[in-house]
Amino acid sequence: MRPELSALFAERLVDLGDTDARFAHILTPESAVGAAKRGVTAQFLDNAAQYHAAYTNHQHFSALIGNALASIDPPIVPRVILDIGSGSGNSVFPLLERFPDAFIVATDISPQLLAILRDELRARGHDDRVALVCMDASTNPYRSGVFDLAVGAAVLHHVIEPERVIRACEQALRPRAAAIFFEPFEPGQGVLNLAYDEILREAARRGEDSPGFAVLRQMHEDHGKRIEPGDRIADMDDKWMFTRAYFETLMHAGDWSECRIMPIHGNASPLVDQTRTNLNLAGAAAGSDLPPWAWEVLERYERSFTSHGRRDLPLEAAVVLRRGELVVGRGTSESGWWWNPAEPGRGFFIDVREDALRIAACMYDDAGDPVWYAAGPAPLGREMVLPTSSQANVARAAPSTMRWRFDDDSRARIDWGDAPVPLQPQHVEVAGFHSPARANMTGWWTEESDAPHCTAIVENLDTCVVAALLMRDEWCITVAERCGVRDYAGRWLRFSGGQTLRSSYRAPAAPQVLGPSRIVWPDMESLLLTRPDGRRCLMRRSAT
Repeated sequence: MRPELSALFAERLVDLGDTDARFAHILTPESAVGAAKRGVTAQFLDNAAQYHAAYTNHQHFSALIGNALASIDPPIVPRVILDIGSGSGNSVFPLLERFPDAFIVATDISPQLLAILRDELRARGHDDRVALVCMDASTNPYRSGVFDLAVGAAVLHHVIEPERVIRACEQALRPRAAAIFFEPFEPGQGVLNLAYDEILREAARRGEDSPGFAVLRQMHEDHGKRIEPGDRIADMDDKWMFTRAYFETLMHAGDWSECRIMPIHGNASPLVDQTRTNLNLAGAAAGSDLPPWAWEVLERYERSFTSHGRRDLPLEAAVVLRRGELVVGRGTSESGWWWNPAEPGRGFFIDVREDALRIAACMYDDAGDPVWYAAGPAPLGREMVLPTSSQANVARAAPSTMRWRFDDDSRARIDWGDAPVPLQPQHVEVAGFHSPARANMTGWWTEESDAPHCTAIVENLDTCVVAALLMRDEWCITVAERCGVRDYAGRWLRFSGGQTLRSSYRAPAAPQVLGPSRIVWPDMESLLLTRPDGRRCLMRRSAT
């Protein structure tokens, strides 16, 4: 099933075909329209057709992807795949074939290459299974935790800041999902470059030259540029080579739980195999091969290592990074309103602070009148059982316990009443939801009084505030728009007749306007709230 792209991207996507018919049905983040393309050369843009003709090899990448996936235990059966640097489809078509039920978001900075991919998808009848998005892989327009697999087939060494691409994948992947990259590695490439240097010196001594030597000479020069790219990096096609330490450092700095690095070439004759690949990629003229003595030099270098040593000096390798289990409460993205969009009318506000979780449930009694329950606090974990609080209106028979389970940071379930209810964050589409400054304002606020009359539970979304006012006998809701710095104004609404815990679903009645709302933060530790009756209350952030 094709997902809504708004569920995968936090930023609005627009169609490039609106301004250039050549790129119809290729989308791009709104902020990327007209943006300069940093670090990409004409090879991938104006010369995209030639690049496609020279480097298309679906069979090769199908084998690489299959081997990398086979190393993942337990295996991944993805529903939604993020393909980075898709080009004209070297990794897209193998993924479509391997996962016939998956939907793929294919991204690339080149609209020309994506146009070639679009036409081929159409010709093969796959265009309904792939969304094409033209974007810089170093940006991060994705929603958090929405992809099951990310694949970058020979893309990281082309971008200026590859670590930003990896961090974007980390944020976009669900817990226990994986990212797979295929990249050149410095140790093996360094040994190969030493062999090329010797071959080129010997060729010069012998007075020999050929298209094959010209390829080796170009590879030798490119290697030197990548060791110390300096200011030239933006103008280079191949910018980087990687090391095991590079990826392991990123793993430990992020939320990755595993890093596997598997050489692509075998350990029998890696230098010879890579050289044949280099000659073939350079075209038919270079395929005239090298003289026997040149191959003997390569074999001598290979014999300098045991088979295990050759394995530890990869020229190119598959890198598999796997995200760890969900760690609830590490950030602030869990705090806020959660709901089941199929059954609006009962909402759950959760407040995650330090190592505990607290929940307020806004719903209705059997007569249809608003009633609220508070549950917790409970120690954080993937699954929590929370006792309900005596703050609830006990005359309306609050349940004694509830069970809350996080599936990931965008999906949860609650067992409270007759049946489990699937939940998701209600307002993640609003810009600023994950902003740290706004997160400091999101939470549970209590009237500063010896006998508090009310509590406010607030989700600050930067452009607006969604708040519930919990009074002794009922609750009301406001969506207050920003009208100044930390100053929001709206209307208090009282709903009735909606969803209960025990009855079958029914939608709430049209709301009654109770009065104006005003929510102001004089500082980050206090909140000044105007109640429906016009009374102003000073509130403090509640301890969980």
